[in-house]
Amino acid sequence: MADQTSKQPDPARLHEQTKAFLAVRPDYQAYAKFLKSVLERACLRIDPRAWVQSRAKTAPSFAEKCVRRGYADPLEEMWDLCGARVVVNSTRAVAPVEQVIKRSFSTSHHDDKADVLAVDGFGYLSIHLIVQIPNTFVPPFPLTDDERAWLTAFQAARTPKGHPVRAEVQVRTLLQHAWADACHDRTYKTKLRLPRDYRREVARLAAVLEEADSAMAQATRAIDAYQVDFGAYMNEARSGGVFGHHLTPMTARLTEHSFSDTKGPDRDRHLNHLARPFGRNQGGAPPRAPQGASAPRP
Repeated sequence: MADQTSKQPDPARLHEQTKAFLAVRPDYQAYAKFLKSVLERACLRIDPRAWVQSRAKTAPSFAEKCVRRGYADPLEEMWDLCGARVVVNSTRAVAPVEQVIKRSFSTSHHDDKADVLAVDGFGYLSIHLIVQIPNTFVPPFPLTDDERAWLTAFQAARTPKGHPVRAEVQVRTLLQHAWADACHDRTYKTKLRLPRDYRREVARLAAVLEEADSAMAQATRAIDAYQVDFGAYMNEARSGGVFGHHLTPMTARLTEHSFSDTKGPDRDRHLNHLARPFGRNQGGAPPRAPQGASAPRP
């Protein structure tokens, strides 16, 4: 059980802190909307199937964290009054998304949750970034009219009621998100000390999903490379440049089947079979029209 002797919060002070937060919460709601719009379009170039969530902290969540952390000035000390989460399909997209965020925003804090796990430990995985909009914000693409209007008003005010406008942006994979959504709060934010068997079970599940993430990244990388190579091959074949790549294999097949010793119609038939993918018969002549069909006019 959690320590029940911890200092109890001052209800009057907590009320004043929550009231102060509610006064600026609309500013953080607008910031969350801006982040979601910008991050969604930034991800289109990296992982078109990625999705973005954003929110301003709710009053109950704000009050709970004030009690749990004992902040003296929560509007100054709390980094996640505004938050966004980017969920990508593969670990391959995590680093590129992270780099786009760092290039566009001022980043005051970076936290890779993998760094806090033991070498043989498994659990919560995510990249957490604390970001602010710099004085010279350079987005990775032209802003929409609504985004530009909000940014202009924001830069004129700079901070809501004198407090820095920070946001926490999380970047994680779909499988990391599935584990966090089901297990994170139950494991890390409970007041109870979970039994060892329960903690082992959630760690085992994290290990399985981490392995699946790694395997998925390898598989998609191999498939993408295959598609690129095959596309290049087909383009070259259509342009006629593929002949040179096939000279050696064709020569090997001729040698293997002793075609060089074959004479007359049999030799021509074998050569025509080999040349069929290139649209030529042996000797460079165009392929014959099927029997009974009329040849195309020149």
